[in-house]
Amino acid sequence: MSVKEFNNRGVYSLLLTPFNEDRSINFETYKKYVEWQSRQGAQHLFACCGSSEMTTLTLDERVQLAKLAVEHANGVSVVATANLEPTWHAQVEEIKRALTVSFSSPRATAATTKGSLHIFPS
Repeated sequence: MSVKEFNNRGVYSLLLTPFNEDRSINFETYKKYVEWQSRQGAQHLFACCGSSEMTTLTLDERVQLAKLAVEHANGVSVVATANLEPTWHAQVEEIKRALTVSFSSPRATAATTKGSLHIFPS
């Protein structure tokens, strides 16, 4: 699917971040949660959506969550916000980091639009 063919219609399921008791991210539970969400019929999964816990996570954590979402989405398109850093220059770097998610996953390509990263299944 190319950027021009991307259909933004349909249901976007927001992915929540599970935490351990020590407030670290429970990545194993997140992988299972993404797989479960991908089977529920949504057309898109929205990882790192810029609400709630996203502002308390590090850039590395948000990139890791986006990467795991792509890897475990079973072909469902994944959208991830890449504009949570406090300055414009930091947001540019954040977008660059977010774009590495798509290149590390053979099932995805990426394009940016107004600060958001859209990852499309190939």
